[in-house]
Parts: sequence; C-alpha cells; structure tokens
Amino acid sequence: MGYIRYVDDFVLFFDDSNKKEEYLKKTREYLARFRLHLHPQKIGFGLCCEGFEMLGHKVYPTHIRLSSKSIKRSKTRLINIRHLYHNDKLALAEAKNRIFGTVGFVKIGDNYRLTDVLLAETLLSKKSLEEVSPWR
Repeated sequence: MGYIRYVDDFVLFFDDSNKKEEYLKKTREYLARFRLHLHPQKIGFGLCCEGFEMLGHKVYPTHIRLSSKSIKRSKTRLINIRHLYHNDKLALAEAKNRIFGTVGFVKIGDNYRLTDVLLAETLLSKKSLEEVSPWR
C-alpha cells in the first residue's frame, strides 16, 4: 500500500481491490484519532492504470501530467498577465512573479515541452508610444 498526500488531500494505492472497504475502515479509524473524518461524497475508487485527477494534475503509476483543464487555465492566465502588463495595469516584477508561479505549477508533471511553449507565447511588451512629430 502507498499514498500521496498534499495538505488535506490524499490518495491511497493498494493492490487488492477486494480489500478496499477494509482499507477505508482502517483509514477512517486512523483519522478519527486526530478528530478528522473523510467527506462521504469525496471518496472515489478507480484503477491506477486509468490515472486520477489531483490538484490539477492527472496522476498515473509511472508519471504525472497536467490535466487538460489546467493547461487551458494556465494559458488563459498567461494571456491575462500579458494583457495587464501591456496596458500598464501590472508592474514588471509582479508580471514575472505571476508567470513564474504559473510555470512552476506546470513544471510539476512530466509535461514534455509544454513549459517552453507557454513561455514562448508569453512575450511581455508595452503599448507603443504614439508617434509625436518633433515639428509641433
């Protein structure tokens, strides 16, 4: 048996699916010692080979990928950062922090060149200044 845990989310892995009720009971008993409980509607069972979603990533036995919903959300976030910076509604330092935060989230999984693609699409530029004739 193995597990993945992040703050209050966790996933249990076990080999024998016939014992899932037994593992669930043991988990509830263990958590009860700390006055914690499982939310009855947030318990799910599935095959590891199909993967499962956790914290915006699709987790498989051998690797982790960013979920398609998270890819779309990350692209939208980077477009918004670029737009805000372009229109002087976001300072360069804050824009960089937001970009690096988004890229850090994307880099958690085995996402091949997704990070490079997202960064290539995130070129920061300011509005061009209106040309003013020096003769006025």
